[in-house]
Amino acid sequence: MIDLFDKKRKLIYIPNLIIGFMLAVLENMFRGRKKQIVLIGENLGQSFQDNGRAFFLQCRQCKEIQTYWCTLRYRSEIPLNQQVIIGSVKGYRLFYRSRFVAYTHSLSTDIAPVANKIPLLFPFVIDLGHGIDGLKKRLSTARATGYDADLYTCVSSKEFSIKNKEWGISESKIAITGMARYDSLPISHQKKKVRTILYIPTWRDWDYEKSQDEFEKCDTFLQIKQLCTDRTLSQFLGKYGITLTIRLHPFFDKFSKSINSINALPNIEYVNKDISVLVKQADMFITDYSSICWDFLYSLKPVIFFQYDQNLYIQERGAYIDFDSDLFGPVVFTEHELVDKLQTQIFTINQNELFELRSKYFRYVDGKNSERIFNEAMSRTHC
Repeated sequence: MIDLFDKKRKLIYIPNLIIGFMLAVLENMFRGRKKQIVLIGENLGQSFQDNGRAFFLQCRQCKEIQTYWCTLRYRSEIPLNQQVIIGSVKGYRLFYRSRFVAYTHSLSTDIAPVANKIPLLFPFVIDLGHGIDGLKKRLSTARATGYDADLYTCVSSKEFSIKNKEWGISESKIAITGMARYDSLPISHQKKKVRTILYIPTWRDWDYEKSQDEFEKCDTFLQIKQLCTDRTLSQFLGKYGITLTIRLHPFFDKFSKSINSINALPNIEYVNKDISVLVKQADMFITDYSSICWDFLYSLKPVIFFQYDQNLYIQERGAYIDFDSDLFGPVVFTEHELVDKLQTQIFTINQNELFELRSKYFRYVDGKNSERIFNEAMSRTHC
């Protein structure tokens, strides 16, 4: 897999960047500045399931625009003539002729590596984000790419304030549109029996440099192991026909040997499926600090926050919301507390309370988020 974060690796894109830019200049000279081109990408070119996908499908509805998906490999679910390889000559040529481009992680990883080396003819740039900001403070290096987006989307006045006051982004560059991928989330106003519980623990940045032996001694690994081998939990899940599904962050792949050594008990399973599918299938969510918790609140599904290292997390990463007052589900700190809470929580889900909490955190619940983002992009750009 190509590492788009590797600075030395990015040097190989320079020749394609220069050629693509020159071709765009020539086309502009002889064919006019055609700007009805849109490029969209997400998650380092490795997936087609998040906000980028939702916005791509929205843009493709406009027949006046040529919409392209930026990827590291061609995908069977998208017509070939609507795809472009990240870092290719064609990718750069289209980039410098685009009306606007949109990404979820960064312009450099999702659309055009090192494009800031030639900051001329830049299109309008949209940061779709890949989660609602609140539980994780922005890393100082998160967008240290030499350029900023022209439009940042958000879901509420609270998130608007975070991006404006905490990130230092001008109010004129932020719009409350809703999150693109939420348009396809199923919403049930009726209380459902819990049959599938999804657990997605957050990746800890401080674990990345650990050796295999060091990782097996850290809290991150030990908590996952204890949960997977808890007989009381396994028996409870089996009694009520419930499955606990665990989906780990891709960075855990570095320690796959340790993870695979855990023999999960019955009714507890690891999966590596599309997260968007897992979110739709699950009836309840367990996490610590993952922004996917907002997807469940939007869908009126209950969340339990398992924050066994809350003090360390606040010290090392921090959050924009108050964990004591702003979370929308019970907080537990030990694996035993989690098991106890699960055994009562699945029988006491309050749908009305979830509805009120959702109204507090989301301005729009109408299935038109992608449309609003598209309209913002069109109104802020012109041919």
